[in-house]
Amino acid sequence: MLPTNDAEFKQQLTTLERFFTLTDSGGFFFAVANDELMQAKINQNLQFLLQGKNKELRIFSLKYKVLEVAPLTLLQQFLEQHPTTKGLLITDLEPAVTANPNLLTQLNFAREELSRLGLPLLFWLNTRTHTLVQREAADLYDQRSGSVIYIDATLQTVDEGRFEQYKAVQTTKDNADLQQYQARLQLLQNQLNEAEKQGWPPASIANEIVVELLEIYVELPDSANLLNQLLNKYEAAIDDSNPDNLFRVARAYNYLVQLEKAIDLYKATVTLYCQLAEKNPQAFLPSVAHTLNNLANLHWNTNNYNLAASEYQEALFIFRHLAEKNPLFYLPYVATTLNNLAVLHINANEYSLAAIECGESLDIRRKLAEKNPYTYLPQVANTLNNLAILHRNMNEYSLATKEFEEALGIYRQLAERNQQLFLLDVAKNLNNLANLHLNLNEYNLASSEFGEALGIYRQLAVKNPQAYLPSVGITLNNLASLYCKIKNYPLAVKIFEESIIIRRQLAEMNPQAYLPDLAMTAANMAIFYQDNQSNQSQSLDYAKEAILASYRFKNNLPRANKHFYDALNVVKVWGLDEQAFLQEALDELPKDS
Repeated sequence: MLPTNDAEFKQQLTTLERFFTLTDSGGFFFAVANDELMQAKINQNLQFLLQGKNKELRIFSLKYKVLEVAPLTLLQQFLEQHPTTKGLLITDLEPAVTANPNLLTQLNFAREELSRLGLPLLFWLNTRTHTLVQREAADLYDQRSGSVIYIDATLQTVDEGRFEQYKAVQTTKDNADLQQYQARLQLLQNQLNEAEKQGWPPASIANEIVVELLEIYVELPDSANLLNQLLNKYEAAIDDSNPDNLFRVARAYNYLVQLEKAIDLYKATVTLYCQLAEKNPQAFLPSVAHTLNNLANLHWNTNNYNLAASEYQEALFIFRHLAEKNPLFYLPYVATTLNNLAVLHINANEYSLAAIECGESLDIRRKLAEKNPYTYLPQVANTLNNLAILHRNMNEYSLATKEFEEALGIYRQLAERNQQLFLLDVAKNLNNLANLHLNLNEYNLASSEFGEALGIYRQLAVKNPQAYLPSVGITLNNLASLYCKIKNYPLAVKIFEESIIIRRQLAEMNPQAYLPDLAMTAANMAIFYQDNQSNQSQSLDYAKEAILASYRFKNNLPRANKHFYDALNVVKVWGLDEQAFLQEALDELPKDS
């Protein structure tokens, strides 16, 4: 029977919890869910619930592990590495069966040895693997503890707040680069729960506990729910005369992609730090510079290039001054600000300035990486990537290829150790390298790189669509352009349409940030329906959309200017009056645009 409401679903979760709680020796259970995200969320719930009963559940994925080693051996090796395990949640049976068609037979023959592991084992199935298990591992299946559970519902946790806190601690525990936060995070979360239980005044909770939690949560992936919970409940009680508090709240809103709110908070923070720096520059000038850098990042992300450049320059001046007295501490900040300025100047086509800034930043970062590679190699790769973009834009393709490939090699090496932190960088670099190969007509290489990047972005967007859907959109746009070049028009249309749907959604949520991207895809589609499909109506509709999306940015954003005139040129090629078409399009704009 499929659960149809929250009460039935909680009963299913309770059944699984009881299986792990009451089974002290070996035992098998099977649960069927076609949604892998549902499986993952239930696993996290079970780990959370059993943690309070001193039973440590671990997830064991069979994916990609069963080609040469028998599943029983793999499980034994895993338990030797994790001796405190009190139960296993076994996932990814379908890809494992695809890789090793004999897997289910092997599991069936090993059922007695699996029982002797002395642990409760839950096998996650979908409807396809459920049928296979019944047929090919019938003896194992018949030894299950109770009825199979079928899950097809939206998960509602019994204590969502505590569950999110548990996930955050698990993230710090499981990620070597985040373990520095684990003890402090656990302490602060316990203090928050106890303070709320005892009825502390909101101002005390907000200013003694919440602001520190905000600072940690922005360093962790997938903390949006926790940040929203804290801000909704305690932001009004946070002391906004304290610039440290404002800085933390601004970073939280930046994390949540509420950019205008973050900008306003950073502006207020700069004002307060500047007032303090007038009396004590040694103590507060670094805070002024850090806040200016963050503010510049946001102005850049919202296409306010002139403001961003001014703020970066001011921050750089301060960091250079500080580095004269303390180079070991402040040179990394000099390099970061130079790198940010370089990217800004690349986007503004000011290549000579960008080359100087990239070169100086790379020199500093390479020297720092010699002494501390794991800290500074990501920064070396980042500057190499920017330098490659610069050389690509200057048509120095051999240099650009060399720099992209060196950066990608560094990111792949880092992602092997920590996928959570560096997988996104791998995707970004793949996208850049693919664009270069596309420009060089090396289509097979470009297709492979775009495809790998798109797979990574889709994977990331499942968990955080607001942050990663823009990258899905741009990669789709690039892939569609590639298929146009190799004349695979049906696939190009399909990919363009998915890209523009995503970009319309993003532009509706945040016009300032995403309208130029929408203009790019609309202009590309206008050209496509002119050059490749000869469909005047659709071509002109997309040209109008590109004009409307780019119009207010065309005077201060070079790429928006390009998309605007690309669209107008489409109108011209169709033999229409450009000015009349433009005026007709602009009449559709709201009066305040």
